[in-house]
Amino acid sequence: MSYCTCTNVMNQKIHRTQGVLLVYSIMDGISSTSTICRGLDICPVFKSLPKYAEDDYSNLIDSNGGILNHWCYIAEIIRPYDLVYNTYQPSCIVQDKDGFAHTVLLDFDETIKMNRYENMEYFPQRHTLAILYAKRSQLDQTCEGICSRKERVKIFPCTYAEILEESKKTGQSCCYSCGGKATTSPLSKCGKCGFALYCSKACQVSHWSCHKKLCKDIKILDCLVKLVHTPLNDDETTFPILLTFGDDTKVTSTVEARKKR
Repeated sequence: MSYCTCTNVMNQKIHRTQGVLLVYSIMDGISSTSTICRGLDICPVFKSLPKYAEDDYSNLIDSNGGILNHWCYIAEIIRPYDLVYNTYQPSCIVQDKDGFAHTVLLDFDETIKMNRYENMEYFPQRHTLAILYAKRSQLDQTCEGICSRKERVKIFPCTYAEILEESKKTGQSCCYSCGGKATTSPLSKCGKCGFALYCSKACQVSHWSCHKKLCKDIKILDCLVKLVHTPLNDDETTFPILLTFGDDTKVTSTVEARKKR
C-alpha cells in the first residue's frame, strides 16, 4: 500500500514539486510541508464532499491514479448547537480547515435525543470531529450541513492543528517529539499506549502535554490515517476501525462492515 497519493480537493491549494507535497490551509494559519503525502492532510473540506443521495465523487478521486479512497471529514468543534430545529438531536457547529462553519447532526433517524446540557457535554469546544464518508445534506431551505450516524463519528480530544500534526507521525519509526530515528539503541514506547516512540526520556516528557490528549486514541488515529490512503472497494467501515493489510486489503469494524451504497 502506498501513502503517496494526492487528492483533487476544492478550496485547498495543493502543489507537487520534485516529489514534495505542499499543503496550505488557512485555519489558524496552518501551513505544512511533507516529503510524502502522509497523515490527514488529504481529508476533504466541506465544499468538496459529495451531496447526500448523489453519486458524484469527482472531488474525492485521486488526481494521479483516478482512485477513490476511503474518506473522512475532519473539522474542529466551535460550539454545541442548542436544540437544532427543536428535535433535540445531538448537534454542533464545526469549522473545516478552510474556515467554513456549518452544522453537524447525529443520528438523523431521531433514535437518540439529548437535552441542552447533555449536548454541551457531548461536543466539547475545540475538540476535533472526524466523520467517515461524510456527505452534504440540505438541512433546510437555506442551510447545508452534515447528517451522520453516530458510529461513523469519532471525537478526538484535541484541536484540529494538533491532530493534523500527530497524524503525520503515526506508523513511522521516529521519535514523536524530535523526529529522530533509532541509532545505537532502539526507540522506546509510551508505557500507556505502547504505540508512540521516543528516543529519550527527555523527549517523552516534553511531548507528554500533547500526547496525553491522544494517548488512548492513538491506535484509532493510526488506523484512520491508513484508511484514508486506502482505495475504497466494496466495504465501508465505522469507528473503531480495524485494518488488515495484505494481498487483499480488507476494512472491517468492531461495529459493522457495510456495503457501499
